[in-house]
Amino acid sequence: MSGIFGGGGGGGSAPANQTVTQQNAVSAYAAPYVENMLGQAQALTNQPYQTYGGQRTADFTDLQNQAFTGAGDLGVMGQTTGASQLAGAAGLGALNQQYNTMMARTQNFGDRSAAQYMSPYAMQALQPELQE
Repeated sequence: MSGIFGGGGGGGSAPANQTVTQQNAVSAYAAPYVENMLGQAQALTNQPYQTYGGQRTADFTDLQNQAFTGAGDLGVMGQTTGASQLAGAAGLGALNQQYNTMMARTQNFGDRSAAQYMSPYAMQALQPELQE
């Protein structure tokens, strides 16, 4: 029975360590093709770099050129020019004015003036805190 199951008792020696070396080679029928391909690859890698001399981008279409022309014809609107001139004149006029912070505070702004800028919601939210 021990012969069937590969086992056995007693008297045998320990199995020896074996090293199996396998070498994969190119098949005999493919060897000429592989050698040819590797030779061509070697020849290509030894050549100097060749830069591309052709056109690298596409030309613009007629519609794109028309859009470029239209964008180039845009100018500054008259209202913008007038507003810029008014702002410049106001700035130049303000250069010679003396600003008195005490006069501005007492004349223009106070509790009543501040109340007109407060929202009713903010007043209701702050009321409990103000009462404390």
